[in-house]
Amino acid sequence: MKHYLFLILFICFSSQSLEEGIEKYEKFDSWLYSSIANVDLSSKKEIKNLGKILKLEISEYESGHSTNPLESFEFQTEGLFLSGVWEEPTDKAWISQIIITSNKWQLGEKIKVGDPVGVLKNVPISPDNDTSLKYCGINNCVIFDEAKGLIGRITITLYVD
Repeated sequence: MKHYLFLILFICFSSQSLEEGIEKYEKFDSWLYSSIANVDLSSKKEIKNLGKILKLEISEYESGHSTNPLESFEFQTEGLFLSGVWEEPTDKAWISQIIITSNKWQLGEKIKVGDPVGVLKNVPISPDNDTSLKYCGINNCVIFDEAKGLIGRITITLYVD
């Protein structure tokens, strides 16, 4: 009888902590999206207007659920690289990767290239392990590259469906 009681209690507490963990990682995903919301990445037009185009490669995108044709793209301007998909003729864009290499672009209002890694205390979850600067939620991740105690690069990967 004691074993059944222990098993029931274990299951109850395990499912509660699992839900809390999932909520924490979902909040991180929301935080990450809101942190890049200060730049409009919703359309081909907005992306092309981010700055002088240093690189723009477009190719046909074969898979997806859209009824309209899709194109994959890689876009680069000073200190910012984006890759993703956009839809023709609506020009709606979905970003799958963002790489920031300049303090011109930042994550929210508090984290940018050149900042001391100590600002990462503002990230709402802990890194994947003690030696990593990789933070992942349910669907999205951000990796901070460090050089001499400073953030040297920010790489964001986003889930696109």
